[in-house]
Amino acid sequence: MDIIGLTTVMHLGNSDEVPTNGDLITDVPPLNAKLSNKYANKRSHMPPAVYGGKTPTKTTYVSKRLSKDKSESSSRDYCWKRVKVHFDDAKGISLPRVEIHDDIDNPFRTISALVKEVEELLHDFFDLVTSYKQARSMLHDMNEEITREELLYVAGKRLTYAMLEENEKVKASSSIRQSLQNIKKKIKEFCIKAQALECLLEKSKNIAKKAKLESSIVAKEFDASFDADLSNGVDPKKERLEDMHQDLINYKLCLD
Repeated sequence: MDIIGLTTVMHLGNSDEVPTNGDLITDVPPLNAKLSNKYANKRSHMPPAVYGGKTPTKTTYVSKRLSKDKSESSSRDYCWKRVKVHFDDAKGISLPRVEIHDDIDNPFRTISALVKEVEELLHDFFDLVTSYKQARSMLHDMNEEITREELLYVAGKRLTYAMLEENEKVKASSSIRQSLQNIKKKIKEFCIKAQALECLLEKSKNIAKKAKLESSIVAKEFDASFDADLSNGVDPKKERLEDMHQDLINYKLCLD
């Protein structure tokens, strides 16, 4: 027995498999239906067609995913198929075979396919927009990261130059400090030498004063003796004066 009918098939989910017997309901006459005389006797012995413990009714629903993308899902995807049920034996003891054929000539199928293509194009478009936004966001983040790295590099470079300049200044200041310490030491040495020279100058001044005093005394004695010699005699006094004059010359040379 063959049962052929045009039925509506709905996509019920993301599954690409044909539903099991529990989800398939075909157009099979009910148990209390009146059959023709040809099958009147045979129908009483034929068990009811049971699919997964359920008795079929008039409407057939088949879930089959036609799209290649398993992630897409839409409850509004419709396609029209011809469902044909074959019973292998006349008594209907064995389970029937179900054949599903596409109804190519149905205009609703063309509209549904066009709608599906439009939905896929819109889905691809929104995916492209999302990808573009993500790429733009990533590019913005990369630009910010590059700018941050450049700023850090410039700051590090400036810090390095500042540290080098500071080290040079520290070296220069240390050398200047060392030079100042050396100059202070030399000044102290010069001060000590100046004090020694002052002491020597004082001593020399004292010696000169004593020499002047002695020379003045000798000059006075010479004058007194000269006057006395003039009164007593010229010749012996002259010799004495010459001796005294020679002594004065020698003493003066010693002082020099």
